Amino acid sequence: MDGVFEIKFVGTKGIPDNMPGLMNTIDIIIPAHLDIIYSFIGNVWDNLTPLTWDRVGIYTWDEIFEEELI
Repeated sequence: MDGVFEIKFVGTKGIPDNMPGLMNTIDIIIPAHLDIIYSFIGNVWDNLTPLTWDRVGIYTWDEIFEEELI
């Protein structure tokens, strides 16, 4: 897509610390006519199929998305 930049975070699962600060900084320096898409790596249900609901039920949704559960 023209005028859209995607920033991918691939080093760790989940949303990096101080994401609002990074987004604010990028909003200040990037021209207003451009758009930004932020992409993160996280767990999806297909990756968690070996686990039972009892095993993942003790975690929050954020923890399920971000943690190494397997």
